[in-house]
Amino acid sequence: MRIIDLSYDIRANMVHFKGDPVPNIKNVKVLEKDGYNVKELYLGTHTSTHVDAPSHFIKNGKSVDELDTLAYSGYVQVLDASSSDFIDEKIVKDVFMERVFFYTGSNRNWYRMTEFKKFSYITEGAAKALVKKNVKLVGLDSPSVEDPENAKFPAHKTLLGNNTLIIENLNSRKVKILINKVVFAIALPLKIFNSDGSPARVIAILWDD
Repeated sequence: MRIIDLSYDIRANMVHFKGDPVPNIKNVKVLEKDGYNVKELYLGTHTSTHVDAPSHFIKNGKSVDELDTLAYSGYVQVLDASSSDFIDEKIVKDVFMERVFFYTGSNRNWYRMTEFKKFSYITEGAAKALVKKNVKLVGLDSPSVEDPENAKFPAHKTLLGNNTLIIENLNSRKVKILINKVVFAIALPLKIFNSDGSPARVIAILWDD
C-alpha cells in the first residue's frame, strides 16, 4: 500500500488567479524571541490545491462547512485527459464511477508558474455528460474546470448546480502515477464557516499489484 499526496503546498506569493488575494505567510511570533512560533496566513479560499463548494457559484448552494465530512472522499477512477486541450464528451464516455480524477498535465511546472494562462478545462457538454452519469465528484490537475475564455462559467454552474463537487489544482506529477487505476482518495478541506471553497490536503491510497 502506498499513500500518494496529490496536494501542492501553500507558499507566499505563489501562483494565483488575477484578482484573488496574493498569498502571504509571515511570522508573527518567533521561537528565539517569543518562545514559540506562530504564522499569519493571508490567502483566498481557492489557493493551491482546493475544493469548490456549491455556494462558489450557486445561490443558496451548500458551503464547505455544510457538506458531509467525507463529501470529497471515496473510491475514485483516474483517467488520462492529456491528449487534448480540454476534457470533452469523448473523454467523459469512459467514466464509470461516481468520482473521477482527470490527468491533464496542466500543472506539471507548478512551482515555475507565475500566472494562469492556458490550461485544460471541462467543456459544458462534458460537464452535462458527467451530471447525466450521476458523477458526484470531479477532480483535475488544472487550475480550474472552466475555460479561461468563458466568463459565463458553464462548467462550474453545471457541476455545482447539480451538487457535483470539484477539486482543482491536484499535483500533475502525482496524478499521472494513478492513470487508469481506481484508488481511495481522501480530501479534507478546512471547516471554514459559510465558505465557497477551501485549500485541502488530498491523498490517494494505492494498493500496488
